[in-house]
Amino acid sequence: KKMATAGIGNNNFNNFNNLLKSQQIQQETSIWSKILLTASTTQYSLPTKPLLILGDRNSGKSTFVEYLIKGSYSDNVVNGIALNYNFFDVLDDDNEIISRVDTWQLEGEEEHSKFLQYALNPTSISSAAVLICLDFSQPWHLVSSLNKWVSLLETHMNFLRSSIKRSAFEELQNSNILRYQNYKEPDLSAATSRRLNILNQKVQKGDNNSNNNDNISDNDNEVNKNEDIKQNQLPNEQLLPDGVLTKNFGIPIIIVCLKTDAIRILESEYRFNDGRLEYIQQHLRKICLQIGAGLVYCSVKANRNCDLIRNYVEHLLFGLPFKYTTKLGIESSNDNSDNKDSIFVPFGWDSPQKVAIDFNNQRVCVDPQQSYEEVIKLPSSLQQMIEEKIEAKEEQEFLDNLEKELQSMRSQEPQQRASTFSTVNSTLGLGASTSLAPSKSQNTINSSISASNQSPLRTTTTAKQTGTPTTRPLTTAESTAKLSIQDSSSVAGFFNSLLAKGNSAKRTSNTVTAATSKVSREESIARLTQPTSKRQ
Repeated sequence: KKMATAGIGNNNFNNFNNLLKSQQIQQETSIWSKILLTASTTQYSLPTKPLLILGDRNSGKSTFVEYLIKGSYSDNVVNGIALNYNFFDVLDDDNEIISRVDTWQLEGEEEHSKFLQYALNPTSISSAAVLICLDFSQPWHLVSSLNKWVSLLETHMNFLRSSIKRSAFEELQNSNILRYQNYKEPDLSAATSRRLNILNQKVQKGDNNSNNNDNISDNDNEVNKNEDIKQNQLPNEQLLPDGVLTKNFGIPIIIVCLKTDAIRILESEYRFNDGRLEYIQQHLRKICLQIGAGLVYCSVKANRNCDLIRNYVEHLLFGLPFKYTTKLGIESSNDNSDNKDSIFVPFGWDSPQKVAIDFNNQRVCVDPQQSYEEVIKLPSSLQQMIEEKIEAKEEQEFLDNLEKELQSMRSQEPQQRASTFSTVNSTLGLGASTSLAPSKSQNTINSSISASNQSPLRTTTTAKQTGTPTTRPLTTAESTAKLSIQDSSSVAGFFNSLLAKGNSAKRTSNTVTAATSKVSREESIARLTQPTSKRQ
């Protein structure tokens, strides 16, 4: 009994241990299950903000977006259709991904503006930015292209303005005003140029006409445009200078002039001197002040300012530190630098006074009110290369007109056909290669065939008796039938030339050869049928 009792006790103890182990395993399994369930249901999404990219076709924006994504230049970029989406990651100093920028690229068609709602909508407008890309290889179209995209953006923003609360949109506009009033250059004194210090000093003195370039000590402190405005103070539109934020869209805008490596070609082939480049720069800066935009010259191929634009976008969207200072093209004569193709003017640094000073320093234009197109014109050498546009008719309309002309030709006398052929050709816009009139080779073929028809085999009985080859005159019906056949041959030749222009010459040669061989064969048969005395 004792042994039995001990066995029962041992069994209970083992069962109890097994029970504890199973509960422990179940508890551990439930913990991992909870962790996996939490990981599968929790969305670890990065903070993302949209970047809308506008610009004409072939302006270089697709190549630029490719650089933003991959960080390198590629010449095998395929243009998209309508609205293209992509993204690039924002990294910290340890190359860890901390956020993401969604790029929405609208192709160069204004008809696709209805797709802007996917990039800029009432939900995303408060965290978005806009890039407007211009093609600097064609500087005579810069302002017209910029005005076109600004107008399109203004239309869309007015639509969004009616879709959100008035107070929310006014808050966005106030943030734009504060961005201008509170701007300060990064503390990079080594990168501050001599020209910027001179310009700042002139603004402080209120001198818009002075060209004096006396020595001025280096000073990297940006002139405060409104000393009454302090950090974080509510904006006051009355303190804005005239010509600044006349169109306040409430979102950061960057004007990017791409393909600036073409400046060398413009200088060498089209005589674009420094004065013209200065005029273009100050005119673009004036527009940027009006719409609240920064200005950047960029060349993806030469790797000019690509990283600067990326850092500027990250600074505007996420508030990350900005590491670049203003660059204004050709510096003073004492500086051994030429930045005319890598200009950078951030929004908030510039002012109408600075633009006026630069305008007075150039000699290309005297009147500030003169239009841009009157100063920067299309070169005459390129103007001559522009061909007149010819609008092609619809296919059915073309064939209907052709049918009418052919019907009128059939009712005319043979003498009038030559003039009618030329009239039809000019009416239908046909050249010599596609003319309805019989060509010289066709006339040669017809005469050869006519000669073969007059061979001794086809002479009348009277000719056989007298030995004189004579032909019977054609009746009116036969003449009309022959002319109809010639008309059909001409029309067939016309359509054949449309179907295979490249083989027209070869076809004509083969036709002439065939006709000639036919004539030679018939003449040989005629000689064989003649009496022996005649052949001798």
